[in-house]
Amino acid sequence: QTVPYLNILDVSCIFFFKMFKQSLVVFVSEVNDRNLKLVMEKGSQDLATILSRARSKRTTPISPFTIQHYWQEMLLAVQTIHQEGIIHSDLKPANFLLVDGTVKLIDFGIASSIQQDMTSVVKENQGGTFNYMSPESLMDVQTGPIVNGRSTDTSTIKIGVKSDVWSLGCILYNLVYGRTPFQHISNTCRKLWAICNPDSKINFPEIEDKEVMDVLKLCLQYNPSKRPTIQELLDHPYLTKHHTSKKIPSTPNHVKRIMSQLEQLTPDTLERVTSVMKEQLPDVKSN
Repeated sequence: QTVPYLNILDVSCIFFFKMFKQSLVVFVSEVNDRNLKLVMEKGSQDLATILSRARSKRTTPISPFTIQHYWQEMLLAVQTIHQEGIIHSDLKPANFLLVDGTVKLIDFGIASSIQQDMTSVVKENQGGTFNYMSPESLMDVQTGPIVNGRSTDTSTIKIGVKSDVWSLGCILYNLVYGRTPFQHISNTCRKLWAICNPDSKINFPEIEDKEVMDVLKLCLQYNPSKRPTIQELLDHPYLTKHHTSKKIPSTPNHVKRIMSQLEQLTPDTLERVTSVMKEQLPDVKSN
Protein backbone atom coordinates (compact mmCIF):
# COMPACT_ATOMS: atom_id res chain seq x y z
CA GLN A 1 0.00 0.00 0.00
CA THR A 2 1.32 3.40 -0.97
CA VAL A 3 1.95 5.55 2.09
CA PRO A 4 0.85 9.19 1.60
CA TYR A 5 3.15 12.12 2.38
CA LEU A 6 6.20 9.85 2.50
CA ASN A 7 8.23 12.17 0.30
CA ILE A 8 8.18 15.02 2.84
CA LEU A 9 10.11 13.13 5.48
CA ASP A 10 13.78 13.35 6.20
CA VAL A 11 15.29 10.19 7.64
CA SER A 12 16.79 12.24 10.47
CA CYS A 13 13.26 13.02 11.65
CA ILE A 14 12.23 9.39 12.18
CA PHE A 15 12.69 9.21 15.92
CA PHE A 16 11.49 12.80 16.33
CA PHE A 17 8.12 11.90 14.84
CA LYS A 18 7.81 8.85 17.08
CA MET A 19 7.96 11.12 20.13
CA PHE A 20 4.79 13.09 19.58
CA LYS A 21 1.27 11.71 19.45
CA GLN A 22 0.10 14.80 17.56
CA SER A 23 2.75 14.55 14.90
CA LEU A 24 2.65 11.90 12.21
CA VAL A 25 4.03 8.64 13.59
CA VAL A 26 6.72 6.90 11.56
CA PHE A 27 7.99 3.37 12.09
CA VAL A 28 11.11 1.82 10.56
CA SER A 29 9.91 -1.48 9.13
CA GLU A 30 13.05 -2.69 7.37
CA VAL A 31 16.64 -1.53 6.98
CA ASN A 32 19.23 -3.13 4.71
CA ASP A 33 22.22 -2.08 2.62
CA ARG A 34 20.08 -0.67 -0.16
CA ASN A 35 16.72 0.33 1.29
CA LEU A 36 15.13 2.01 4.25
CA LYS A 37 11.42 1.21 4.43
CA LEU A 38 9.06 3.35 6.47
CA VAL A 39 5.47 2.81 7.54
CA MET A 40 3.43 5.89 8.35
CA GLU A 41 0.02 6.63 9.76
CA LYS A 42 -2.52 7.26 7.03
CA GLY A 43 -4.49 10.48 7.25
CA SER A 44 -7.84 11.15 5.63
CA GLN A 45 -7.31 14.73 4.43
CA ASP A 46 -5.56 17.95 5.34
CA LEU A 47 -7.02 21.31 6.32
CA ALA A 48 -6.10 22.80 2.95
CA THR A 49 -8.40 20.28 1.27
CA ILE A 50 -11.21 21.12 3.67
CA LEU A 51 -10.80 24.85 3.05
CA SER A 52 -10.65 24.35 -0.71
CA ARG A 53 -13.79 22.22 -0.67
CA ALA A 54 -15.63 24.80 1.41
CA ARG A 55 -14.74 27.57 -1.06
CA SER A 56 -15.29 25.61 -4.28
CA LYS A 57 -18.91 24.68 -3.63
CA ARG A 58 -21.92 26.74 -2.70
CA THR A 59 -22.13 25.41 0.81
CA THR A 60 -22.53 26.99 4.19
CA PRO A 61 -19.26 28.09 5.84
CA ILE A 62 -17.34 25.70 8.06
CA SER A 63 -19.32 25.61 11.30
CA PRO A 64 -18.02 27.55 14.34
CA PHE A 65 -17.95 24.31 16.33
CA THR A 66 -15.72 22.66 13.72
CA ILE A 67 -13.38 25.66 13.55
CA GLN A 68 -13.09 25.64 17.32
CA HIS A 69 -12.22 21.93 17.28
CA TYR A 70 -9.56 22.36 14.60
CA TRP A 71 -8.09 25.35 16.43
CA GLN A 72 -7.75 23.49 19.71
CA GLU A 73 -6.17 20.49 18.00
CA MET A 74 -3.69 22.68 16.11
CA LEU A 75 -2.69 24.43 19.33
CA LEU A 76 -2.06 21.14 21.10
CA ALA A 77 0.10 19.88 18.25
CA VAL A 78 2.20 23.06 18.12
CA GLN A 79 2.44 23.25 21.90
CA THR A 80 4.03 19.79 21.89
CA ILE A 81 6.89 20.80 19.60
CA HIS A 82 7.36 24.16 21.32
CA GLN A 83 7.80 22.36 24.64
CA GLU A 84 10.63 20.45 22.99
CA GLY A 85 12.27 23.67 21.79
CA ILE A 86 11.28 23.27 18.14
CA ILE A 87 9.97 26.01 15.84
CA HIS A 88 8.08 24.59 12.86
CA SER A 89 8.45 27.69 10.61
CA ASP A 90 6.01 26.46 7.94
CA LEU A 91 2.61 26.17 9.61
CA LYS A 92 -0.16 26.20 7.02
CA PRO A 93 -3.40 24.26 6.41
CA ALA A 94 -1.66 21.71 4.17
CA ASN A 95 0.63 20.75 7.07
CA PHE A 96 -2.19 19.77 9.42
CA LEU A 97 -3.47 16.30 8.64
CA LEU A 98 -6.59 14.63 10.06
CA VAL A 99 -5.87 11.16 11.46
CA ASP A 100 -8.67 9.30 13.27
CA GLY A 101 -10.27 12.49 14.57
CA THR A 102 -6.97 14.06 15.64
CA VAL A 103 -5.29 16.96 13.85
CA LYS A 104 -1.63 16.03 13.36
CA LEU A 105 1.30 18.19 12.34
CA ILE A 106 3.52 17.18 9.41
CA ASP A 107 6.43 18.45 7.28
CA PHE A 108 9.31 19.48 9.53
CA GLY A 109 11.56 20.15 6.55
CA ILE A 110 12.55 23.68 7.66
CA ALA A 111 11.93 23.33 11.39
CA SER A 112 14.57 24.67 13.78
CA SER A 113 15.66 23.59 17.23
CA ILE A 114 16.21 26.26 19.88
CA GLN A 115 19.40 25.76 21.84
CA GLN A 116 19.14 25.42 25.59
CA ASP A 117 18.89 28.76 27.43
CA MET A 118 17.93 30.52 24.18
CA THR A 119 14.53 31.84 23.08
CA SER A 120 15.11 32.20 19.34
CA VAL A 121 17.04 30.84 16.39
CA VAL A 122 18.99 32.61 13.66
CA LYS A 123 18.57 31.57 10.03
CA GLU A 124 20.42 32.60 6.89
CA ASN A 125 17.56 31.90 4.49
CA GLN A 126 13.87 32.58 4.26
CA GLY A 127 11.61 29.60 4.51
CA GLY A 128 7.86 29.10 4.58
CA THR A 129 4.72 29.97 2.67
CA PHE A 130 4.27 33.70 2.10
CA ASN A 131 0.62 33.96 3.15
CA TYR A 132 1.46 32.37 6.51
CA MET A 133 4.94 33.80 7.19
CA SER A 134 5.43 36.15 10.13
CA PRO A 135 6.89 39.65 9.72
CA GLU A 136 10.07 38.71 11.56
CA SER A 137 10.67 35.71 9.29
CA LEU A 138 10.90 38.17 6.38
CA MET A 139 13.29 40.57 8.11
CA ASP A 140 17.07 40.73 8.11
CA VAL A 141 17.99 42.00 11.58
CA GLN A 142 20.70 44.19 10.02
CA THR A 143 19.22 45.46 6.78
CA GLY A 144 15.45 45.15 7.17
CA PRO A 145 12.79 43.54 4.95
CA ILE A 146 13.77 40.79 2.53
CA VAL A 147 11.34 40.95 -0.36
CA ASN A 148 13.47 39.78 -3.29
CA GLY A 149 15.20 36.76 -1.88
CA ARG A 150 18.08 37.39 0.49
CA SER A 151 18.90 41.01 1.32
CA THR A 152 22.66 40.32 1.41
CA ASP A 153 24.98 37.43 0.65
CA THR A 154 24.52 36.33 4.24
CA SER A 155 21.17 37.27 5.80
CA THR A 156 20.45 37.12 9.50
CA ILE A 157 16.83 36.23 10.25
CA LYS A 158 15.92 35.85 13.91
CA ILE A 159 12.70 34.08 14.89
CA GLY A 160 11.19 32.53 18.02
CA VAL A 161 8.16 30.39 18.80
CA LYS A 162 5.90 33.44 18.41
CA SER A 163 6.56 33.23 14.67
CA ASP A 164 4.51 30.02 14.70
CA VAL A 165 1.77 31.85 16.63
CA TRP A 166 1.46 34.37 13.77
CA SER A 167 1.14 31.50 11.28
CA LEU A 168 -1.54 29.86 13.42
CA GLY A 169 -3.40 33.18 13.46
CA CYS A 170 -3.30 33.25 9.65
CA ILE A 171 -4.74 29.72 9.53
CA LEU A 172 -7.55 30.63 11.93
CA TYR A 173 -8.21 33.80 9.89
CA ASN A 174 -8.53 31.58 6.81
CA LEU A 175 -10.94 29.23 8.60
CA VAL A 176 -13.10 32.16 9.75
CA TYR A 177 -13.00 34.43 6.68
CA GLY A 178 -12.09 32.06 3.86
CA ARG A 179 -8.80 33.82 3.05
CA THR A 180 -5.53 34.83 4.69
CA PRO A 181 -4.90 38.40 5.99
CA PHE A 182 -2.83 39.50 2.97
CA GLN A 183 -4.23 37.16 0.32
CA HIS A 184 -5.91 40.07 -1.47
CA ILE A 185 -2.48 41.40 -2.50
CA SER A 186 -1.57 39.42 -5.63
CA ASN A 187 1.84 40.93 -6.31
CA THR A 188 4.40 38.96 -4.31
CA CYS A 189 6.74 41.88 -3.52
CA ARG A 190 3.86 44.10 -2.41
CA LYS A 191 2.50 41.29 -0.28
CA LEU A 192 5.83 40.83 1.48
CA TRP A 193 6.24 44.58 2.01
CA ALA A 194 2.76 44.71 3.53
CA ILE A 195 3.53 41.85 5.92
CA CYS A 196 6.83 43.48 6.95
CA ASN A 197 5.35 46.95 7.39
CA PRO A 198 4.45 47.67 11.04
CA ASP A 199 1.90 50.24 9.83
CA SER A 200 -0.06 47.71 7.76
CA LYS A 201 -3.60 47.28 9.03
CA ILE A 202 -5.21 43.87 8.91
CA ASN A 203 -8.92 43.96 8.18
CA PHE A 204 -11.10 42.08 10.67
CA PRO A 205 -14.68 42.05 9.31
CA GLU A 206 -17.34 41.87 12.00
CA ILE A 207 -18.32 38.39 13.13
CA GLU A 208 -20.76 37.15 15.75
CA ASP A 209 -18.19 35.42 17.97
CA LYS A 210 -16.17 38.19 19.64
CA GLU A 211 -13.92 35.67 21.38
CA VAL A 212 -12.51 34.31 18.12
CA MET A 213 -12.09 37.91 16.91
CA ASP A 214 -10.00 38.61 20.00
CA VAL A 215 -7.85 35.52 19.37
CA LEU A 216 -7.19 36.65 15.80
CA LYS A 217 -6.14 40.13 16.88
CA LEU A 218 -3.86 38.72 19.57
CA CYS A 219 -2.08 36.31 17.21
CA LEU A 220 -1.70 38.78 14.35
CA GLN A 221 0.19 41.48 16.23
CA TYR A 222 3.27 42.78 14.45
CA ASN A 223 5.42 42.71 17.58
CA PRO A 224 6.08 39.03 18.39
CA SER A 225 6.57 39.76 22.10
CA LYS A 226 2.94 40.90 22.29
CA ARG A 227 1.56 37.71 20.80
CA PRO A 228 0.27 35.11 23.27
CA THR A 229 1.91 31.79 24.01
CA ILE A 230 0.23 28.57 22.94
CA GLN A 231 -0.81 27.91 26.55
CA GLU A 232 -2.40 31.36 26.77
CA LEU A 233 -4.36 30.60 23.61
CA LEU A 234 -5.51 27.28 25.07
CA ASP A 235 -6.65 29.17 28.19
CA HIS A 236 -8.44 31.87 26.18
CA PRO A 237 -12.23 32.13 26.69
CA TYR A 238 -12.71 31.16 23.05
CA LEU A 239 -11.90 27.59 24.10
CA THR A 240 -12.71 27.60 27.80
CA LYS A 241 -15.79 29.69 28.53
CA HIS A 242 -18.24 26.97 27.42
CA HIS A 243 -16.41 24.22 29.29
CA THR A 244 -16.59 23.36 32.97
CA SER A 245 -12.96 22.26 32.91
CA LYS A 246 -9.97 23.53 31.00
CA LYS A 247 -8.51 20.07 30.87
CA ILE A 248 -9.19 18.20 27.67
CA PRO A 249 -10.30 14.63 28.41
CA SER A 250 -8.86 11.72 26.51
CA THR A 251 -10.93 10.69 23.52
CA PRO A 252 -12.44 7.16 23.63
CA ASN A 253 -11.78 4.97 20.60
CA HIS A 254 -15.43 4.88 19.54
CA VAL A 255 -15.56 8.68 19.56
CA LYS A 256 -12.40 8.80 17.45
CA ARG A 257 -14.02 6.47 14.92
CA ILE A 258 -17.05 8.74 14.72
CA MET A 259 -14.84 11.80 14.29
CA SER A 260 -12.90 10.03 11.55
CA GLN A 261 -16.17 9.42 9.69
CA LEU A 262 -17.23 13.03 10.19
CA GLU A 263 -13.98 14.17 8.55
CA GLN A 264 -15.19 12.68 5.29
CA LEU A 265 -18.30 14.90 5.22
CA THR A 266 -18.59 18.08 3.23
CA PRO A 267 -18.94 21.33 5.25
CA ASP A 268 -22.63 21.54 4.27
CA THR A 269 -23.39 18.02 5.48
CA LEU A 270 -21.33 18.53 8.63
CA GLU A 271 -23.30 21.71 9.35
CA ARG A 272 -26.56 19.75 9.17
CA VAL A 273 -25.17 17.00 11.41
CA THR A 274 -24.04 19.60 13.95
CA SER A 275 -27.49 21.19 13.90
CA VAL A 276 -29.19 17.85 14.60
CA MET A 277 -26.74 17.10 17.43
CA LYS A 278 -27.49 20.44 19.06
CA GLU A 279 -31.21 19.71 18.92
CA GLN A 280 -30.62 16.38 20.63
CA LEU A 281 -28.32 17.93 23.28
CA PRO A 282 -30.21 20.83 24.87
CA ASP A 283 -27.27 21.70 27.12
CA VAL A 284 -25.14 22.58 24.07
CA LYS A 285 -25.61 26.26 23.34
CA SER A 286 -25.26 27.62 19.85
CA ASN A 287 -22.28 29.90 19.23
